[in-house]
Amino acid sequence: MRPAIQARIKRTYRYHFFYDEFMHDLRCELNIHRYTCELDGYTPAVRLNGTSDIMWERTGILDEFPDLQFYDYTKWGKRQRPNVPSNYHLTYSLSEQAGSWDNAREWLDSGGNVAVVVRNKLQTRFAVSMGFRGYQAIDGDINDLRYDDPKGTAVILYAKGKATKDNSGFVQDIDTTIALAA
Repeated sequence: MRPAIQARIKRTYRYHFFYDEFMHDLRCELNIHRYTCELDGYTPAVRLNGTSDIMWERTGILDEFPDLQFYDYTKWGKRQRPNVPSNYHLTYSLSEQAGSWDNAREWLDSGGNVAVVVRNKLQTRFAVSMGFRGYQAIDGDINDLRYDDPKGTAVILYAKGKATKDNSGFVQDIDTTIALAA
């Protein structure tokens, strides 16, 4: 097993079975990150969910660090996450699951953002220029600073890794021949 996967498993195990120790270490790491960013002249930003979808707003940790900008992607609907602190930016991740587009529309219509994975860079350029399902779209591969994105936009990301072969519906296929015929 690759070291990165081993590390994820260990963190998940600690979160579930040694929660207090996990949170103590997280607080220490956040303080170090804040201090290091301050020394280097950067604005500290933290993405706690890399491969998980933990509702960090329920842990109190975000409230303990009001000067840090937290951000994550989520598959939870807007109604499941009503009490998100102002220093926590969430981007809904459109998926192949039933009802996902309804959730995405709710996020967009309330000023939230939605990440959409498309097949390739051509489809990214097309969606950014034409919009996605009636909403303004931006290229999300330029950076990962989702909290800086304009409100109510579709964040278009092109498929990478295993996702390039995905046929579940997670990767959205956009017909770009419309533009070629015009």
